[in-house]
Amino acid sequence: MSKNTNAHYALKHIEQSIFPEIAEALERKAVEGRISCAAVHAIAASFHITPLEVGTQADLIELRLTRCILGLFGHERQNKGNRKNLDDQVSISLELKDTLIQQAKDNKISCIDCWNIAKRLGLKPSHVSSACEKMSIKIKPCQIGAF
Repeated sequence: MSKNTNAHYALKHIEQSIFPEIAEALERKAVEGRISCAAVHAIAASFHITPLEVGTQADLIELRLTRCILGLFGHERQNKGNRKNLDDQVSISLELKDTLIQQAKDNKISCIDCWNIAKRLGLKPSHVSSACEKMSIKIKPCQIGAF
């Protein structure tokens, strides 16, 4: 696996240790030093731990987190340099708008809340995040620790 020597993601977790079993699982799913959000979630489920714990392990072994399920980061290759994969023409139903306004605190909403809203309303997670972007609602924190 090639690693990005400029990354230094591990510096965010000075007090943390690498768990070899999780690191190996991450390396098996990594492509060119990158690991997708979906892969992090799958590994978390297989080890019965949180996505944040796996995201931390990815940082410790200097993997770049990519292809956010919400479309917020890591889509450079798909969008010719654009990091985000959002629909700026998204149609926001009154139900979605009201739900986002209700859930947002200080104009922020968590990643997991976006996922839960998408599931409850039968939408793609990226539809919810596109609506957040259009409504100027920041999504924070990320389940895997990217932001």
